[in-house]
Amino acid sequence: MGRLRLPLAILVAVAAAGAATFLLRPRSGLIEPVPVDVEAYFTSLQLDRAEDFRSVQRLLGIGGIVVSTGALALLAWRPPRQLLERLGRRPLLGAAAAGAGISLLLVAVSLPISAWQRSRAIDVGLATQSWPDWAVDVLKSSAIDAVFAAAGGLLALVLIRRFRRSWWIPASGLIVAFGVITIWLWPVVIDPLFNDFEKLPDGPVRRDVVELADRAGVDVGEVYRVDASRRTTAANAYVGASGTASASCSTTTCWTTSRAPR
Repeated sequence: MGRLRLPLAILVAVAAAGAATFLLRPRSGLIEPVPVDVEAYFTSLQLDRAEDFRSVQRLLGIGGIVVSTGALALLAWRPPRQLLERLGRRPLLGAAAAGAGISLLLVAVSLPISAWQRSRAIDVGLATQSWPDWAVDVLKSSAIDAVFAAAGGLLALVLIRRFRRSWWIPASGLIVAFGVITIWLWPVVIDPLFNDFEKLPDGPVRRDVVELADRAGVDVGEVYRVDASRRTTAANAYVGASGTASASCSTTTCWTTSRAPR
């Protein structure tokens, strides 16, 4: 029975996530997309090229998941016992170091595939950022993920020591709280590390963004311009929650950050 605990826990977690997604899905206020004939805007050659790009990128994405999962499985099957013994001499710091190390390992094993995906995006003109700048962003995001993973490893060991077999109960509550907090803090604390935000003055662009948000039932507090076009030419947008709502537009993209929906 002991060997089945972890698989059962994973199965229950997946089932709970699926049920939550189903129960929390929006049931009203949805905007039906306008039917568009893509052949009226793009040639057959362009559509074939887009399909080729998308299909290969999708396969590369699946390959990245397989590689990361395989790395975790190998780590669980053949753990570095000598390293774990050293980390165990100072359990709390060791747990933090293990969490950060696993996070960085996953970045390292998936880096070749990520670089391959980006190279293909450059070939079709979707990616505009230089390789050195991309490497800097990878280092930034890896460091941020490592910090969170270290905190998670440390906190997990503290809970295991304190609650023994029932440690997963408070851990679940903390994970939910962490998700809620990051939704509010990420646009304010993390996003500015990767992009420059400039308040957009009143004008046609700002009014269009606010009008679109109003039609979608989203209360927008402020509008910002973001230099997203230095990375990509792809049209993109996002809506997030923060203390001060914002929306942003770059040369090629419009982004929105807002308070909670009405």
